[in-house]
Parts: sequence; structure tokens; C-alpha cells
Amino acid sequence: MRTGFLLLCLLLSLCSSVALSFSLGGSTLLSNPHRPPSRSPRSRLRGGQAIGSHLEGSDAIGMASEVFRGRTVLVDMDNTIVDWDREFAARWEKSPEAEAGDSELILGRTHFEMEENFSEGPRRERAKQIMKETGFYESLQPFEGALRALEAMSAAGASVLLVTSPHPFCAGECANEKFRWVEKHLGKEWESNLIITRDKTFVAGDILVDDKPLVTGR
Repeated sequence: MRTGFLLLCLLLSLCSSVALSFSLGGSTLLSNPHRPPSRSPRSRLRGGQAIGSHLEGSDAIGMASEVFRGRTVLVDMDNTIVDWDREFAARWEKSPEAEAGDSELILGRTHFEMEENFSEGPRRERAKQIMKETGFYESLQPFEGALRALEAMSAAGASVLLVTSPHPFCAGECANEKFRWVEKHLGKEWESNLIITRDKTFVAGDILVDDKPLVTGR
């Protein structure tokens, strides 16, 4: 479907785990084949390694404008525009609790919350400590093409908001570091586009881009 294809193109090079939720004129587009369908009024589409070159040319830009003009796009940060998992994996490798095969466990994890992939005890506690380390969130690197995707959607006429949840283990410092990250990578003018909330269902929007399989309220 053209609208779904354009959304993938505008995401450019985001990770394969990104889930795209959107409602276009009440249409149901494509459900994620790997997850149960959301009860949210938004439909879900699996994101992927989109090709930035698809956005080149006046025809592609014009089509993108048709889709995004006047719409509000909500974009998550962790593992959506920034590579959270790889930063965690790099820090975990330096831990005394690290074991052979942990890289596969982290990057191919089965539980959404990272600490739940480690057995209870020292390894799980160490995972929590890494998430609370000063500078962790500020040091996260953007996925290739992610920042360009934000700018492209904005240029196409969308109101792009970064909607992200602070980690409960370090909510205050996590929030502060996210603001500093936005200023560093996107500029101070994007700070007013950043919304930090534990419940994303309170934020109104037409499109939600998020790595979480199912976004619900508290």
C-alpha cells in the first residue's frame, strides 16, 4: 500500500524492531504478523530498513507531503531513533557479570524490558545499574538516517513530536539527559517538541513510531 510504503521510506534506516502505528482516515492498513493486534484505534505496521534514496525526487517528496501535511507524528526515542541496545551491550561487555553469548541475548532479547532477560540476582542487578549510569542516555547514538527522517517528515508538513518515557530506575536524570541529547543532535529548537511521559496514550497524534510492540496506558 502506498501510504505504508511512504511511511517506511520516511523512516529511512531505523532498526528492524521499530513498530509503526497510524490511523489514516480510519483505514486499517497492515497488522504486525508477529504480535497480537493492538486494541488501540491506531493500526500497526512493522518498520524496517527503509532506503533513503526512495525519498529523492519531486514525485516522492510530493507524495510524502500528501501523507504527512497537517498530521501529528509521535516518535519514540530509545531503540527508535537511538541505538539503546548497542550502548547497553557495549557497557555490559565490560561488566564482571558478562558471560559468553550475552551479546546475542541482549540484541535478540525476548523480553521487552532489558533487565527481565537476565536471571534474578547479580546479573539482573548489574543490568539495572548500567541503565542508571550517569551519561547513559546522553551518550546514545542515533541510527543512521533517523535524524534525517525526522527532518523529512517535518519538511513534508507534519508536526513531529518526540514522545519518550523516562526509565523508572532513574526517571529524573534520564529525562534531563534526553533534553540534553535533543539539544546536541537536533538543536535547541527541538526541545519544545520533546514530551516525556510514562503514559503515551495521553498524547494526541495521528502516527506513532515506537519499538514497543503494544503501547497501552499505565
